Amino acid sequence: MKLPFVRFLLVMACPGAMAYAAGDNLTRVEPLPTPSLKWQNLALPPGKPRFPLTDRVWPATSGEATVCLWEDDKLAAISLTIDDNEAQDVPFWLALAQKHDVKLTWFLVTGGIGKKDSGLAGTWELWKQVKAQGHSLQSHTVTHLGGMRSPDWKGIAWEYAESPRTLDEMLPGQRTRALAYPGTGDERQKANSKDVAAGQYAAARGVQGYLNQANKIAYMAVNCCFSINLGDSEKSPWNDITLIINPDSTKPYQKTYYRGWCVLGFHHLDNKPGATTTHTPANVTRLFDWITANRQDLWPAPFLDAALYGQERDTATVKTLRADEQRISLMLTSEMDPKRFDYPLTVKIRLPSRWETVRASQAGGAIPAERITHAGIPFALVKAKPDCGPIDLTPANP
Repeated sequence: MKLPFVRFLLVMACPGAMAYAAGDNLTRVEPLPTPSLKWQNLALPPGKPRFPLTDRVWPATSGEATVCLWEDDKLAAISLTIDDNEAQDVPFWLALAQKHDVKLTWFLVTGGIGKKDSGLAGTWELWKQVKAQGHSLQSHTVTHLGGMRSPDWKGIAWEYAESPRTLDEMLPGQRTRALAYPGTGDERQKANSKDVAAGQYAAARGVQGYLNQANKIAYMAVNCCFSINLGDSEKSPWNDITLIINPDSTKPYQKTYYRGWCVLGFHHLDNKPGATTTHTPANVTRLFDWITANRQDLWPAPFLDAALYGQERDTATVKTLRADEQRISLMLTSEMDPKRFDYPLTVKIRLPSRWETVRASQAGGAIPAERITHAGIPFALVKAKPDCGPIDLTPANP
């Protein structure tokens, strides 16, 4: 049976991955094994939850560490994605995203970009501007499979491979690693292949219309909702966005979405008077207002960032190598291929009570560290990449 994901030999991609901790009182660690077997993606839904869902976790002893469910220890994640380029709506999205400090994902059909009378496809200059503002541009194939009935069609593998090649060539600093499958309920849906996509991409978004349970995500068929439901429709609780930050839902089925990942899909905005769809500018603005009002609990993440984080987290192990009043040393590993999965995980570490400040390094280089308190106890939130060497924490002012 051909599996829709692949293991292969890996040469370490992180400089210093076999280094020792920097500074005084060096912590000796064993070199990470290389070559080693790593996953390219977690394509299939697990037979059972990958881990138990809990509220935020607070390590009990000094030096103990845990990987946070989502970046910055947020309760849940939300990703806003726009399909089919829809260049005419870009100014609206950019203005709203800037106002609310939210990064969006456009899944681009590359075949028409920059062509004469490209219309909704837009120009490469437009998409360079979008990327320069920090938004994510990912693959929606070359033709949206529109040419599949032609005898000249080059096939699904070409659609999946050529689109990221073009994006990476035309957009400075681009590295395309996510796909949105084109088409639903027709020949396009049948032509799409998760097996083929899994060899090319780290993650792919589907059109299933559900929220994602954090511990049961099939990352090559991530659920996506195509309506804005902020508790407005009891007829469709499976896409009620508010469930991902609501621990008090009275229905067991809905409880499974607490701390989950909401991926929303959009096409063109509906500006018609009396529009009945949820994709009107007014409803989209209301969605952004809700995100901002709940920012303390939400991570509004580009699709690829959340997909990388989730798979690294799902296979991560963090071990404490040393814990005393002078230094805490950790090792963070993951079963994912670091050539493809290089997004920092947020690790929470309980600190000695006397540490008023904290700084952190990984393989000798400084990494972000924030000191927080819970019930009067100090903790650190540190952003570190798996398989990239030892992590050391020290008080910034010992």
